[in-house]
Amino acid sequence: MENAIPFTATYTKKGSEAGKLIHTYDWSSTPLGLLESWPLTLHFSLNMLLHSGLPMVLFWDKNAYCFYNDAFMRRLREEVKAVATIGKAGIEGWPEIWPLIKATIDLVRESGEGTSDDSDAFALYSNDGIASNRHYYSPVYDESGAVSGVLLTIVPTENAPVREPIENAQDFRGIVEQAPNPIFVLKGENMVLAMANEPLLSMWGVDRNAIGRPMLETLPELKGQDFMELLLDVYRNKNIITGKEKPVTFHRTDGSVDTVYLNFTYQPYKETNGTVSGVLVIAHDVTGQVIDRKRLEESELRFRALVTATSDVVYRMNPDWTEMQQLVGRGFLSDTVSPMQNWIEKYIHPDDQVKVQLLVNKAVETQRIFELEHQVFKVDGSIGWTFSRAIPIKNETGKIIEWFGAASDITQRKKFEQELEATRDELRSSKRLHEAVTSSTPDLIYVFDLNYKFIYANQALLNMWGRTWQQSAGQGLLALGYEPWHAEMHEREIDQVIVTKKMIRGEVAFPHAVMGYRMYDYIFAPVLNEYGEVEAIAGTTRDISDLKVAEIALKHSEEQFRTLTQSLPQLIWTADINGCSDFFNQQWYDYTGSQPEDAAGKGWFSYIHPHHRAELYEKWEKSLKSGDSLAFEFQLKAGDGKYQWFYIVGNPIKDEEGEILKWVSALTNIEEQKAVEEKLERLVNERTGALQRSNDDLEQFAHVASHDLKEPVRKIKTFVDRLEQDKGTKLSEKGQSYLNKINTAANRMYDMIEGVLNYSSIDNAEQPFSSISLNETLNSIELDLEILMNQKKAHIVYENLPTVKGAPLLIYQLFYNLINNSLKFTSPDTPPLITITAQQTSKLGIPYMQIDVKDNGIGFEQTQAQKIFNSFTRLNSKDKFEGTGLGLALCKKIVERHQGYITASGKENEGAVFSIFLPDMN
Repeated sequence: MENAIPFTATYTKKGSEAGKLIHTYDWSSTPLGLLESWPLTLHFSLNMLLHSGLPMVLFWDKNAYCFYNDAFMRRLREEVKAVATIGKAGIEGWPEIWPLIKATIDLVRESGEGTSDDSDAFALYSNDGIASNRHYYSPVYDESGAVSGVLLTIVPTENAPVREPIENAQDFRGIVEQAPNPIFVLKGENMVLAMANEPLLSMWGVDRNAIGRPMLETLPELKGQDFMELLLDVYRNKNIITGKEKPVTFHRTDGSVDTVYLNFTYQPYKETNGTVSGVLVIAHDVTGQVIDRKRLEESELRFRALVTATSDVVYRMNPDWTEMQQLVGRGFLSDTVSPMQNWIEKYIHPDDQVKVQLLVNKAVETQRIFELEHQVFKVDGSIGWTFSRAIPIKNETGKIIEWFGAASDITQRKKFEQELEATRDELRSSKRLHEAVTSSTPDLIYVFDLNYKFIYANQALLNMWGRTWQQSAGQGLLALGYEPWHAEMHEREIDQVIVTKKMIRGEVAFPHAVMGYRMYDYIFAPVLNEYGEVEAIAGTTRDISDLKVAEIALKHSEEQFRTLTQSLPQLIWTADINGCSDFFNQQWYDYTGSQPEDAAGKGWFSYIHPHHRAELYEKWEKSLKSGDSLAFEFQLKAGDGKYQWFYIVGNPIKDEEGEILKWVSALTNIEEQKAVEEKLERLVNERTGALQRSNDDLEQFAHVASHDLKEPVRKIKTFVDRLEQDKGTKLSEKGQSYLNKINTAANRMYDMIEGVLNYSSIDNAEQPFSSISLNETLNSIELDLEILMNQKKAHIVYENLPTVKGAPLLIYQLFYNLINNSLKFTSPDTPPLITITAQQTSKLGIPYMQIDVKDNGIGFEQTQAQKIFNSFTRLNSKDKFEGTGLGLALCKKIVERHQGYITASGKENEGAVFSIFLPDMN
């Protein structure tokens, strides 16, 4: 709380029932906080209230928290007294009468002046029904001079008995002396100063000798200031009088006159027997507030004058700039409707908000003028620029009471500055670019004035001359080493440019200071002013010595090329970069019987067979655009009108930078080669027919094997089954043995026929390839072999196997056969364990996916590793292990069908590993 000091409220403990209620109440849960932290004004008011014989109620803070004394409590009925209202807000403690008294309490709080009435609203709660009372409402000021509470004193208007107050004068004197504001007691008609604290003595400018003397004797200057009249009215009539911002004039010992403004309360001072012996005065020095307010009023007048006198935006800020009190926007910014705290967000662009806040903080800290250019949000929402300047308005003590500011619209100036800066940047960039170009280029760059003098020359030209710019500036051609004929030629050319305002170009030799005579290509161009007149001549010169040497070499090379082409058997022709032919060797003319004008340009296309002409033209145009070589077979018409096959190869000839210079093409006669190809094609067709017939025979065989060969075997199995099921057939033990052997042989024959059929049909089967998940394939095989695996207690281990490309049915058959073999060829006392892994590998630079199928079966000798893949090969007795001898042969054929291969490795009685290598399609 404001102006709070540590204080032990002993006045709440000494016999007063109401004081005990205050002392025991849990204040920590209320906005007032702990009792020890309350302001002295509240402590003083409570001490006075508790020791008064008149019923009193104190309504503290804007919520009107209630306090009252024993005299008031004695008026309450028992059922009302039992519901303690101390510490409760007014509307909560006195809900029935609150609407009747709230308006009066609010009026006193807002006006700072006391009032009274004859209505006894609290009679509703009275135990004696007394209604003949007068209510006095007085403001209670805190240390800052603001009204913090309202004190209600109920004074009987008839001879109602007044109870004796609690005797605690010593506590009262202690509170008076501790109070930070002037408090004093005047007694008797002469208003003798009976009690006073240090703030009062200091304000009067006297010491404690003034106590015991009449007030006017100590301060004669108070005569005529109506204080005595007010004090006597309180003393005689027992009224309570309050004043607000009352000026008091004091004559100081140094002869000066000092005016002090006070808020004060005059109320009767009562002795312990209830008699009024004097006046209690509580004063608050509000001089600073009054002066500040007056200065603000003066500032308001000055601000209005400023608004009238200037066309700029004007504004007012509170001392720490946390609130914009007023802004007149002049159509540039939005006017304020009321004071605002969020002025930065409303007016300042986000890019400048931090910058503005930092400068404001500095201005407040140093109390110096605020000046800044920054971006703002204009009244239409667009972004503008302003120059803002604010000065602090101070009081007599140097304290800032507010700030005056003006802001001018500099949007157009900032826009001009930005455009100007952008232009400067462009000029600086252009200058840097010009300097970079002219200093780094090997070309000679220079400028003549109209008198043939050099007014600019780049470094390359200075190097050619072997001079510095200081030696060359303003010099003519002769002075810089040009021969007379050379100088006269350039002067004539300069005159021609001045007259015609057109550029001129030429070639000339000149001695380079280091490299000797060089050949140069030069251009003179006019430089025109804003009126279209020639004001200077700019020139550029390029060293073309190497180009001239290259041209000679190229000409010599072309002559050699033409000579060479005449000795070749091929038809040779060349074309420019647009595809127009410009040379044919003699062999072309001899074969086609044409003349140079017939084939020139693109006329040579007329000699191409009509069936090939459009396709060749398309390929030729594509090569011209892409720069890729041309290769094509076509028929070319001979001089006798017949066509022969030729193979053309056309290649671009490029310079060092990769630019195409021309095209060279060679046409080779492939008539005999084509005849051989046709013959070969006939042979291939014949062989293909024979192969087709062979495949047809193989399909016929498969049909016979599938139907004709299987049919007798099926009948044998059928009749064997009937013999076994016929209960009337009685066979000897040997006969039964023969019957079992017939059945076993029939089953083996059936499986062998099926194996041969599968083996022979793999190559003919047309099965499309697709992506196959080996994990899913092995899951399906496990389900199909579940019974056999459970019988043998077998385990298959695999995970994270790849996806391969292949025919799904063939890949399934491949792994089914391998796993079935591993389950079949096992030791009786060893549960099968089959492990399948995969890895990427490479053979002869070809990437493969290697899948290994490893088991712990009976294995085999490594010398048999190739043999086991042959058809009808068995390494073990057919009585001990079933099989047709075709399973691994079928696996090999499936892998080869997929462009892969399969290998095997093993050890007898330890197991085997079958490695499958399939092309890695990834």
